[in-house]
Amino acid sequence: MDVLEFNTILSLLNKKAGFDPDVVRRENIKRAVENRMTYCGAPDMKAYLPLLINSAREMGELIEEVIVPETWFLRDREPFKFLENYIKTDWQPNQFGKILRVLSVPCSTGEEPYSIAMTLLLSGLSTKEFQIEAVDISNESLAKAKNAVYGKNSFRGAVLGPYWQYFKQEPEGLKVVDEVAEVVSFSQGNILDGFNVVADGIFDIIFCRNLLIYLDKDAKQKLIKILDQRLSMNGIMFLGHAETGIISDSRFNRVDHERAFAFKRKVHEKKQTKTVDHKPFSAIKTGRKKIRMAVSKIPEKVALPIHNELDDKHKHKHKNKPNLQSSIEKASLLADRGRLDEAMAICQDCLSSGGPNAEAYFILGLINHASGNDVDAEQYFNKTIYLQPDHYDALVHIALIMENRHDVDSANVLRQRAQRAKQKNG
Repeated sequence: MDVLEFNTILSLLNKKAGFDPDVVRRENIKRAVENRMTYCGAPDMKAYLPLLINSAREMGELIEEVIVPETWFLRDREPFKFLENYIKTDWQPNQFGKILRVLSVPCSTGEEPYSIAMTLLLSGLSTKEFQIEAVDISNESLAKAKNAVYGKNSFRGAVLGPYWQYFKQEPEGLKVVDEVAEVVSFSQGNILDGFNVVADGIFDIIFCRNLLIYLDKDAKQKLIKILDQRLSMNGIMFLGHAETGIISDSRFNRVDHERAFAFKRKVHEKKQTKTVDHKPFSAIKTGRKKIRMAVSKIPEKVALPIHNELDDKHKHKHKNKPNLQSSIEKASLLADRGRLDEAMAICQDCLSSGGPNAEAYFILGLINHASGNDVDAEQYFNKTIYLQPDHYDALVHIALIMENRHDVDSANVLRQRAQRAKQKNG
């Protein structure tokens, strides 16, 4: 064996995928390298090494060769039972009108994200009420996932019951019906590369099962931090059964469902609101630049009438009700004049009457941030980004909050996203 080249390959795998040599045995890696050498026609490791260094795809194929994907529909069953119950008893009653966003990573050959989609449909959600992003490093696995046709090994004796309605028999196997296949968006990438891999935004549900067990200590911490940054304030994260001891007890609570292996972020007590002299929002700075209150234009055809609470006598006027955009503009103007309570009332009225709105959430975030209530401010800014992932000002404000917490890495990541948003929007 070419010792020097093999050690270089081990180093590359550790840097790219964070493999722990105590978990992923050298013999397994050696066998995987030899298999890829045969496939690529490389006579030895010296010839194979340049192929690996210069090809992200080959690196992905080698990583998959090392980690033999073990997946099937409804694997471990209990996580999906908990998910169905959570949607029915918690999400639907409390999040009416909000789109549920789910991340499945690594998604392998697709059984997991399709199982999630089926579970959400059985929970009563329509295909318009949720989005699933599925990410994997292997193009070969993703091709199988997109094909959505599966043999016996993908079922492994699972009792599917009502799930059978989402399959149809074809000559080569059971195919996932279009209703399910079309709600899962597959993309290629390495989650350890962070925010540049998967679609921008925050997720309400994250499935990341049986990846952490392969990683060394540094890679574990990096991945958990990435997942933490992508999880909504009230989001739920699913791990593999052997990974539950890795999550920090100070950050997450384990959900009360046996063998679900799911965790929910701890909600810390709100800081007491500081008494401050209200300054105009034009004086609140974003980094070194002053904030500009950018109110999105809302087409007249979707404008919703709401009550006007901004007349001089603070009475409701039912004549000539302003549309949603007009109300948000007035809320922004009131906030700029220091009339924060009135601005907050207008935003809450907009949300109550017209449903989720990025700019209403953003103004509420600014009000709380200006008042020193960063806990609520962060939640509102996250809601803004959920609805509008490229909202520059919200991204910058969360970065400022992270800096105040001395979380420099998170702040830098958010500033990078803000910069991309700024370039995108000109």
